Amino acid sequence: MVIADPDQAELASHAIQIVHAKIEEIRAQKPLWGPSQISVLALLEIAGNLVRERKSIDAYREELDRRCSDLMGELSRLPPA
Repeated sequence: MVIADPDQAELASHAIQIVHAKIEEIRAQKPLWGPSQISVLALLEIAGNLVRERKSIDAYREELDRRCSDLMGELSRLPPA
């Protein structure tokens, strides 16, 4: 596969490394499983990790927004300089 954009190529390369590592990990744990079963489980595990990380990031952003709003409220109550 040829990707002209260097940033996209680097991203794709990193993604391929993650998928390959996960497939090899599962293949070692489940040597009797077929390629389709291994691929589906790898996909589900990677997707699950991404969903957990996304939820964590979303929670962090919500907390940051709340704290920024609180701070802006505090700053608005200060007397003018």
